[in-house]
Amino acid sequence: DLYSIGEMVVDFIPGTEEASYIRKAGGAPANVAIGVSKNGLNASMCCKVGDDEFGRFLMDTLAEYHVEAACKELCKEAITTMAFVTHKEAGERVFTFVRKPGADMMLSEKDVKEEDIKNSIIIHAGSCSLSAQPEKDATVKAMRLGYENKRLVSFDVNYRNLMWNNDVNACVKAVKDILKYVDLLKLSGEEIEMMG
Repeated sequence: DLYSIGEMVVDFIPGTEEASYIRKAGGAPANVAIGVSKNGLNASMCCKVGDDEFGRFLMDTLAEYHVEAACKELCKEAITTMAFVTHKEAGERVFTFVRKPGADMMLSEKDVKEEDIKNSIIIHAGSCSLSAQPEKDATVKAMRLGYENKRLVSFDVNYRNLMWNNDVNACVKAVKDILKYVDLLKLSGEEIEMMG
C-alpha cells in the first residue's frame, strides 16, 4: 500500500534521569511506514542504515512492525544516523544530528526499484532526504517514478535546519523542484511561512 523513502535514524529522547537518553527508532518516513503497518496496511521502507548495532536495531524494528525493508543491505561507508532530541523550557524540541556523513545519506538511485513503485499505491518522502547526495537523487527518482506510474505521491516538508546547514532557501528550492510530482503535501505552520 505504501512505499516510504528517506531517513531511518536512531532518536535519542530524554530519559527520566538528568542527562540521560533513551534509544528509539525514528525518522519521519520510517514513522509513516510503521504507522501505516500498525493500521493493518502493507508498507515498505527504502532507507540506508549502518552496518552497526544501531543499524541492526532499526532493521529489527522494521521486521517487528511487519514493514518490508526495500533496501536490505547495511551501509559500510557510514554509521547509522543518530538524532539527539532535547527540550527547551517552552517544550520546543531541539535536534542534534550525528550525520557527517550518516548512512541515510548513502541511499542511491540503484536502491530504488521501479517494480517496488509499481507495486505500491502511495509513494511517500520527506525533505530531509533531499538535503544530501546521493540520497537526494534516489528520493527524486522514487517520486518521479511514482508520478509517471500514476501513483499517489505524498511529501512531508519536515524542515530540520541542521540537515540543511541552516540554509532555508536551499530546502525551499529543493521542495519547489519536486512539487510537480506531489499529490499530498504536509506542512507545519512554520513551514507554510517558509515556503511562501
